[in-house]
Amino acid sequence: ELVENFKEKLRSQGEPGTKWRWHPGELQTLLVASLLKIGKTYTIRIFVDALDECGEEAALELVDYFQRLVSVSLAGGASLSICFSCRHYPIVTLESGFEICVEDENRDDIESYIQDTLQSIRDPTKIGILRELITARASGSFQWVTLVVPMVSKLHRKGKSLPFIQSQIQKIPAELNNLYRDLLQSIEEENLPHSLQLMQWIYFAASPLSLDELRQAVAVGANNPFKSFRECRNSPEYVDTEEEMELRVIDLCRGLAEIRKHKNGRVVQFIHQSVNDFLLQDGFQMLDSSFESADAIIG
Repeated sequence: ELVENFKEKLRSQGEPGTKWRWHPGELQTLLVASLLKIGKTYTIRIFVDALDECGEEAALELVDYFQRLVSVSLAGGASLSICFSCRHYPIVTLESGFEICVEDENRDDIESYIQDTLQSIRDPTKIGILRELITARASGSFQWVTLVVPMVSKLHRKGKSLPFIQSQIQKIPAELNNLYRDLLQSIEEENLPHSLQLMQWIYFAASPLSLDELRQAVAVGANNPFKSFRECRNSPEYVDTEEEMELRVIDLCRGLAEIRKHKNGRVVQFIHQSVNDFLLQDGFQMLDSSFESADAIIG
């Protein structure tokens, strides 16, 4: 359906993108027609991740469309099911179907992750106590756990006692945004400009930057006195290797950014969309109080 429609538009209207563009409603109609045909021969399952990231209005419209899609398919004798993931906001209501609240179901996964990640602690009793405490405090938030467990490992490596580590876990805010706020507040004052610059590069890059690209990017700034890149490379601030850059990312971003394998290299990105949301809402202003609004931050 789609290919034939495209060929006809190409013949009658000309080059796509300049003479004409697809309309969402048109594509939705084509999808329905295609699914009705294919669904009589095949069982179709569509998976949609992070529905909330397209915005509240668009997310709610899509849920309505999904429900119509399933109803039309069933009425037409086609076999279709849709599984989508979404944060608790926007509030999505379903006319039918199953709903899984991940926070209520992932205790076993959280415990397994903590057990595996704290293997550097040799004492199994100590691991068990910390596992129970972290799991209880997490309230099902895996994201919270992935930030807290490295802190616990760091305290253990420093030789801190079990009661001290337990007291520190109790002090960590349970709400993610408050935890992000605490992490940014722990950045030393002299490092705030460097953290801000690094996080801006990660946030505003058109596509995720490799470690090497990021290493070059942070060396360049509007206020730099350098007249050439050679001068820049010879400065004490220049990061010589990707390994050093990785350590710098971990330190200056306080664990809110991660290095991930991508194709043949490694790229840097924030650990979760909620970090991006927090930075634009509060985080960048915490790093530089001269920003008066989100518009000023985006620039």
